[in-house]
Formats: sequence, C-alpha cells, structure tokens
Amino acid sequence: MLKTGPEEIEINNQQDTLDMKSENLKTHQQLTADKLFPSTWGPTSHSCSQQGLCDSYMRSYTLPKSPAMGLTSQTTPWNLISGILGVICLFLMATMGILLKDLYPKHSIQPTLSPDAITELQKGSNCCSCPKGWIAYHCNCYFFSGELKTWKESRDFCGSQNSSLVQIENGDKLHFMSSSKYFYWIGLSYHKKCDAWLWEDGSSVSQDLLPLVQKLSPEKCVMYNARQSVLDESCDDKYRFICKQKVI
Repeated sequence: MLKTGPEEIEINNQQDTLDMKSENLKTHQQLTADKLFPSTWGPTSHSCSQQGLCDSYMRSYTLPKSPAMGLTSQTTPWNLISGILGVICLFLMATMGILLKDLYPKHSIQPTLSPDAITELQKGSNCCSCPKGWIAYHCNCYFFSGELKTWKESRDFCGSQNSSLVQIENGDKLHFMSSSKYFYWIGLSYHKKCDAWLWEDGSSVSQDLLPLVQKLSPEKCVMYNARQSVLDESCDDKYRFICKQKVI
C-alpha cells in the first residue's frame, strides 16, 4: 500500500477545490441565465451556458405582429365600398347626361317670339296648319330656335324637320322678321364655284333686299336681324336660326 505524502495530499486538496469552484461557476451561470431570460419567452431544451445563451433564446422568441400587418385586411372593405360608390356616381352622371340630352331638343322647339308677335304673324294664316312650336305665316311654317347652333348644325336641323334655313325673298319677309330682337342664321352662303352668294335652293340674293351682302367675308356665314340688316360671323360660332317649311 502506497503512502501518501504531504505534497500529494496538498495537490489533491487543490484539485478538489478547483472542481468545486467550477461547479459553483456553472450553477451561477445557469441562475443568471434564468433571471435574464425567463421561461415565459419560450421553452428551450438547451443549457444557456453550454449551447449558446443568446442564440437559443432568440430562436425561441416570437416577435409580436406589427399593427401595419393588419392594415391591409382592415382597409380592404373600405376600398371595395369606395369602388362601388365610384361606379354608382358614374352611372348617375351618365343617366343625367342622357336625360338632359332628351330634354334639350324639347326646349329648343319653343319659339323665341313674344305671344303678341306670334298672334300678329298668324293673322290671315288659316290656310295651313303647322307642327307644335312652329309659326304659320302666309301659308308657310317658320321655326324660331331658342337653341344655339353653328351654321351647319342649323342647316342640318332644319333638314331633319323637312325644312330649310329661311330664305328672304321679298320685303314682306323682312317685316315679319322684325318682330324678333335676335340675330339668326339664314340660308345664305358663299359658293366658290359660282363666285356668288346663293340661297339654299341655288337662287341668287337680291341686292335690293340685302345690299350689304357683297361686302361680307366669303369665308363666313350670314346672320340676319331686320333691325340691323345682315352680319357675317364665323360659321363655327353658335347662334339662333330660323327654319322655313313650305306647306303643300
């Protein structure tokens, strides 16, 4: 049996002391980790001191959802409602446009002459019957528009009513037009091929009735007001007009 000397006993005691300190250090590290990262963050089966304290708990920790993550789901219904309201507004605007378009021609058939002037014009005109909104005069029907149109639009409108822009043929026509205060497009235009001002039926204008016609610009169209004679304006401008319908 070997005897243990004092030196060997001292070495063994030192080794035991180191082992105890090592165990105490491990225990202290474990307790410290438990305090820093409570178990409520999420379970882990690894020792913090042995497997990597931060990496283990960072993997087990779940970040809370950001409020922005729920923003899309919350705003989606409002986007849908806004889209539906936009479609409804467009539908209402389109419907209103159609209704106004239908009502506008009804407004345009109202004559622009005063009741007294209409009565005066209709004297001695029992020989014919005119459509509603038209005026009978010397066995012809006349329409004084309340709607503004270009010269071409005016001519086309009269044509659609089986009539034409008014043609001034004698002084009597001038007298009956003097009852209105407006300027009106008439059926007189310049024809380059003929180098002359002609009526819609191709006849030439009388210099006695409209002496100032030759001074008008060939590039423009003619308006008439019996109080102020003739006036040339751009054919694309919009004014009132007079249609004439011959009664057969």
